[in-house]
Order: sequence, then structure tokens, then C-alpha cells
Amino acid sequence: MKRALMVFTVLAVGAGLCNSQILIRVPQDQPTIQAGINAASNGDTVLVSEGTYLENIKINKKIILGSLYVRDGDTSHISRTIINGSGATNLDSAATISVAGSTDTTLVIVGFTITGGKGNNIDVGWSGGGGIEISRGGARISHNIITANTLGQRTGISNTYGGGISVWSLSGYSYVIIEDNVISNNTVSGSYAEGAGIATANALRLEHNRIENNRATGITNGYGGGISIYADAVASFVLSANMIRGNVVSHRGGAVYLYGHAYASMTNNVIVQNSANWYGGAIFESEYSNLILVQNTIALNYAGGPGSGLFEIGSNYAATSAVRGINNIFWDRGPYPNEIFGADFESLHHNLIRGESSFGDGNFSADPGFADTVSFELSSGSPCIAAGTTSKLVLGNALVSPPTDYYGHERPRAGGTAADLGAIESEFSDSPGTPRNRVEVGKFMFGGIMRYYVLVGPRFTPTGAKFPVLMNLHGYGGHADWEMNYCQTQLVDTAGFLTVYPEAVARRWNSGISGNADYPTPAVNDSGFISALIDTLGSRDEVDKNRIFVCGYSNGGFMSLRLAAQLGDKIAGAASVVGVNTDAIPAVFDDARYHPMPILLINGTLDPEVPYSGKPYFHSVDSTVNFWRAKNSCTTLAQVDTINADAGDNCTVIRYTYTSAANSSKVVLLKVVGGGHAWPGSPPEVPPAGVTTRDIDANTEIVRFFRDYGLTGVEDRKIAPPLQFHLSQNYPNPFNPNTTIRFSLTTRSHVKLAVYNLLGQVVATLVDEEIPAGVHEVPWNAAGSSGVYFYRLEAIGVDGKRYVETRRMVLLR
Repeated sequence: MKRALMVFTVLAVGAGLCNSQILIRVPQDQPTIQAGINAASNGDTVLVSEGTYLENIKINKKIILGSLYVRDGDTSHISRTIINGSGATNLDSAATISVAGSTDTTLVIVGFTITGGKGNNIDVGWSGGGGIEISRGGARISHNIITANTLGQRTGISNTYGGGISVWSLSGYSYVIIEDNVISNNTVSGSYAEGAGIATANALRLEHNRIENNRATGITNGYGGGISIYADAVASFVLSANMIRGNVVSHRGGAVYLYGHAYASMTNNVIVQNSANWYGGAIFESEYSNLILVQNTIALNYAGGPGSGLFEIGSNYAATSAVRGINNIFWDRGPYPNEIFGADFESLHHNLIRGESSFGDGNFSADPGFADTVSFELSSGSPCIAAGTTSKLVLGNALVSPPTDYYGHERPRAGGTAADLGAIESEFSDSPGTPRNRVEVGKFMFGGIMRYYVLVGPRFTPTGAKFPVLMNLHGYGGHADWEMNYCQTQLVDTAGFLTVYPEAVARRWNSGISGNADYPTPAVNDSGFISALIDTLGSRDEVDKNRIFVCGYSNGGFMSLRLAAQLGDKIAGAASVVGVNTDAIPAVFDDARYHPMPILLINGTLDPEVPYSGKPYFHSVDSTVNFWRAKNSCTTLAQVDTINADAGDNCTVIRYTYTSAANSSKVVLLKVVGGGHAWPGSPPEVPPAGVTTRDIDANTEIVRFFRDYGLTGVEDRKIAPPLQFHLSQNYPNPFNPNTTIRFSLTTRSHVKLAVYNLLGQVVATLVDEEIPAGVHEVPWNAAGSSGVYFYRLEAIGVDGKRYVETRRMVLLR
């Protein structure tokens, strides 16, 4: 009530109600709202008494249209003054309220329940604005309930835009302010469906709204369950202190979808429990747009693919640097390991970020310690308390923490040493300290350029342990964070391998592919950079510098083979996924440094980017295999295996294993018959070029392939028994229907490994016997229906040690 009276004062005096030119009352002076509007002139007020008005209203004047709320500030008038647009006889003009003409924010719509609208025809094949449709001009929309408006397909209309509110103005038309509204339970559906709550193509300000439980369902694409923002010319959007909760979209951007030349600033928003079937459970940001995030709470959102909190991507799925942020909380539901997809190393600082994309200055990953999942306020033990920064220069933008929070409370609270993270400042002043992040970003100057890499440490680091290193090189136009989300190598055997993701200059490795004019790359010494990185890693106490391996996807696969050719004395093996030799590899091959090493190639026969039979400057797969066979003296075809673990993926894998009588190296080709340009086993939501096989998981194949090799004479090495019991996350996860569970035993133990459903019932017993120490893998072919399952390992060692751990996995049919 206090806030309502404050806004009433602004509206009444600022808009001229108290000194009104003319006050037109409905139904006392005019029988309908439309009649009142028709009788009004610019500057007049149309005051509507309580009741239900079955009308479809059109406004082209700078007036105040308000319920009795504008007179006395009593919020009960809002729910009792209903404009219902469901009776429209012309479905081409069926928005409950339509705004057009040279209006601006002196047109005020305040104090109504606006419902039943079905939208106007706003363009060929498009309808928009179920509740309020602004085709051009501006408006101030304040203290309304905009609910249960529905846009769907009909004759001549296949696409829908803005279930609650749409702003379809052309560039240059007036500003729109949307403040203190409840925008809920609106729906859009069609071939394309955008912005179930709000869709805008024009600059606006959104403040203090509750945007909840809206749904966008697109057959081809759905964008923005809560809000869709698109600008074909540069425009600014301000979102401040909104609650955006429980919105759902079929494809991208459960809460917010940002596209085009939009410049959006989001501060003090609570964005929770939204979902997207594809990407960006909370926020999807792409193409030429820019986004500033300061002091937002983004939690418990869900995406079927990567980026449950934030999905940031450029054209053709290249990463961008368009997001900048400080003092946010990202704590969402996955199911993928990285909360944020596609963020630049330098773009986010002093944030809590779930999972393994939490690299960056001052970022960390820990449970935020919410007091509850209704208010999303912080409890006294939260690591977010006093973990913020007052200001930070981020990629050229000076970001500043605002002086107040979501509720208008002082930030930081009296006695606080620094701002809390998130939208809501706590009453606590003491910070328990921020946890150390398991993921770290390294950087150093090489060739006059700052070079970056991400290192994902093991889940535990026993004293004196030496870990092998597996470097994963991203694809053309990719990004270290993109590779982490797409390949997810860090999830496999993190107890045995340190996983490192180097980043290329301009996101393109100088691998030799630039001989083909379609694939230009920077003229930098990437082999020298990787050599320097190997030296940097080798100086760490926990790194086994004789067991450093490289693998890569696409352009990174090409680069892995180039590194094998040039750095034979520093790397113990190389794997290339959808990469081949180029003309550069024979030219740079260093015979003096090369030693026979294990080489693994994974290639699809229907790869449109790197054809199996080759193309200019790209060798064929067969010639690449033969080149490495010759270098390793692998003259014997020792084994041919056919793998068809998933009959529904339209692929079959044939494994060719070549061995040598002179040394213990080998060359293996995994020929994916029917496969495309994809990392086998990768998330299905990231579109590959062609088909992704589910018969094998590339990470599993690579780790198994490298496990027993080192630099010393390329001899098979028996890895010492693990120093701790450990149950790993299954991979892949989610899965359908095959997955693998891995665990480590320090000593011979009696092991029971079982799978349970949500009711605690045993679905499958995978192991129940005594087995030796070491690392073990157990496959499981699930026969049940989609859902969440748990798997539990109980191990009792011969030395009496007992270990029990349970993990969660998701079956998607």
C-alpha cells in the first residue's frame, strides 16, 4: 500500500489529474471505456469505476486511462476493474487494448485487470499483443494485472508475439515504461512463438514487475517464456527489480531472450524457476546484442541443453564477449555441468556460479545458502554475504553496484563491509569467506599476446599425487567454455586426469587449415604457445609431465595432429575428433623430436565439414591414418570391431586397431559410418553438422586410449592404485539408454553397485562381488522410462575400510 500511494502521487500530479483539463468518468459520463476515450483529448483523464468491461479498446491519444486506483491508491480496485477482450468478433484486431499513433509515456494505463485478449495482426503471418498491443508510439503501463491472454495459430497467422504485452514499434518511436504490473499466465503458440509475457522490438524500461508462469510454445522455435527482446537497430532496454518466475519456453530463453542490436541492462532482478527445453533456462543472449548483469539472483532455472543460467552465443554457435557482469548469483538446475555457456574469461567477475564455468576474477562455485526458495533471501551462513565488489571495469564497461537492492534496502546494509551477491541484500554483515574455485583460469604473455587456458582440477588432490594432463582444444570459432559444455571431458576421470582447455587467438587454431581459403586463421605460433603451456603445467607439483596428452574437436583435432608432429618429445599421445592431416603437417614434422606415440582418429563418413575423402588442403581420413601408421611402424591390422550400442542413432562405429612389432604404440581409427561433424556422445541439443553417434562416447574412448601410456620409451605403464575410494558421475548424463558408471577402489573390496528409482526401489544390481583395487567401469542399459535415478556404491575393503556414495542420473527417452 505504501508503494502504491507513492506511485499515485507521481501519476496524479505529474500527469495532471489533480489539475485535470477534463475528467471523464465511466460509466457515469460515458457508457463504455471506448466511448470515454473517444470523448477525451490529449491531457484528459478517463476514470473507470469497478466492474467487468467486455471491450477491445483502441487508444491513440496522450491520456490517463485509470481505475479508481489512481484516485485513492487502493490496490483492491485493480482486481475489480476488469477489461476483458475475449468478445472480439474480428480476430485480426482482438487485443484487449491497442495503442497506435504519436503517443508517448504521457499515455498512462493504470489500475486494471487486462485479460482475454487474442492479439492483433501486426505483420504478415504474425499476431501480437494479447493484453496490450503497441504498434507504434509510447506508453506508461503501471499497476495492472495482465493475465490469461492467449495467442495461437489461425487462418493466415502462424506466428505469435507478446502474449501479455507486445511492442512492435518501428525504430525511432517513443519509449515504453512497464512498471509495477503482474504479468502472468499468458500464452503464445505457433510456428514461431515469442515473449509469452512481454515481447518488444522497441526501447523500454521494465521495473518492479512480477512476470510469472507465462508459456511460449513454438513448433519451429519458441523464444522468451517471460520476455523476448529484439532490436533490428540499436536500442536500449532497462530491466530493474523485477521478479521473473516460473516461465516456460519450448526452445530458448526461459525467462529472457535477447537478440539483435539490443543493449540491455539488468539490475536487482530475481530470475528463478524458469525453464527452456533447449538453451538458456534463465537468459539466452545472441548475435549482436549486449547485456549488463549487476546484482541479479538467477536460481533454480532449467535448460534441456547447456547454459541453464545463461546461454551466450554468436552466429553459427561461435562464442561472443557480449555479456558483462558483477555480483550475480547463478545457481540453477543443470543438467549440464556448466551454469554459463559461452562467456568470455574476462566478462564476469565477483559472481557465484554453479559448476565448472565459474572461472574469472573473484568468481567461485558454492551453495549460495538461500533461506528458502520462495523469497530467495540469503541465510546467515551464505558465502554470498559481503562477497561483492563496489565497482569493476569489465571489458571497457565500468560496472557499479547499485545503492539499493530489490526491495529498496540500503546496499550494503549498515555495518556491512561490502555488498552481498544477488538481488536481495541480507541483514547480515559478516562474510563466512568465499570458497576456492576448483576451476582456475591461467594466462601468460606469449608472442606479445595474452594467452588463456582453463584448468579443471581433480575432485580430490591426495598429498604427493601426480596426475596426467589431458588438453582439449576447441573447434573453429569455439571457446574454452564452449568446449567444456559441448565435449564435457572434465567429467570423465577427473580423479585421474587434470583437464585443460586452452584458448586460441580469435578462437581459431593455426593448425594448417588456412591453406583452404574458407578457413582463415591468425598467423600466430600456436604450437609454441602449447609448448610453453606444457612447460607451465609441468612446473606444478601435482602434474606428471611425462603424461601430457592432447585431443581436440574439428579445428582442435587438426591442431592436435600438428602438435604430435612438432612436439613429439613433450606429449605422450594425440587424439583427433573430426580432424585430419593438412599439407602443413608433413612440412613441419620434426623427426628429431618425434617418438612413436598412440594416435586416435574419430571421423564420420558423412561429415560435411571435413569430408571423409578429403578436400583441398584437407587430407582424406585413410591417408591420415596411413601417415601415422608409417610414423609409428604400425604395420599390423590387429583388430576390427563393430559397435552398434544405440540402434536408433542411424550410425555404426567400426574400430580399426593397428599395432607395431617394433614398439608398443598403436594407431586406432573409429570410423563412424553415417556420422557427421560431431563429438560422439555430446549433448544432443547442440546442433552438429550431420548426425551425432550414440554408439560410443568420445571422452571415454580417449581416456581409455591414453590411460596406459607415458613418454618413457612409450612403454605400457600400470597406473598405481587410486589413493581414495571414489564414485564418478555416470557418462553420458543425461543418457538414452546406455551409460557407464566408473568407480575407484584403493584395495580389493567387496562391491555392491545398484540403481534405484525415486521410490527407493532397486531397478538393477550391476555389481555384487569382490573385485581388485583400481579403476573400474560398469555399463548399464536402462530398460525403464524417463526420469531421475540414483546409483549407490558400497565397498568394503579387505583392510576393513568402508565406503558408501550415491549419485543422481537422468534417463531421457
